[in-house]
Amino acid sequence: MPITPLASQWIRAVRRADARHDAHVQLAQTAGITAAIDQLVERRRAERRLWWVALAVVGFLLGFVVGVLGAFAVGQTQSLGVFLVFVFATGCACALPYLLRPRFEGAFARYRAEIAAELGQRNGGMGSATA
Repeated sequence: MPITPLASQWIRAVRRADARHDAHVQLAQTAGITAAIDQLVERRRAERRLWWVALAVVGFLLGFVVGVLGAFAVGQTQSLGVFLVFVFATGCACALPYLLRPRFEGAFARYRAEIAAELGQRNGGMGSATA
C-alpha cells in the first residue's frame, strides 16, 4: 500500500514532535539534577557560614596581638599605638576570611563534582552532563 504525501508528512511531523518531546524531557531532567546539586551545595555553604565569623574573630585577635607588639616595638603606647592596634586588628579580621576563600571555594567545587558523579551513576549518566 503506497504512502501518500499527506501520510508521509504526518509521519515526519509525529517524529519531529517525538524528538522535541524527548529533548524537553532530557532538558527537564538535567535542569532538575542541576537544581538539586545547586541546592545541596548551597546547604553546605550555609552550614559553613559560621566559619567566616570564626575566622574574622581569630583574625581580629591575631591582629590585636600583632598591633600591640608593633606598638610596643615602635615605642608608641599612647593614641598612635591604639590606632595601630585598631588598624591591625580590623585588617586581619577582614583579610583572614578572604585569604582562605579560595580553599573554601575549592572544597565546594569538589563537593559539587562528587554529588554530580554520584547522581550520574544513579541515573545512568544523566548527571555527568551537569558536572
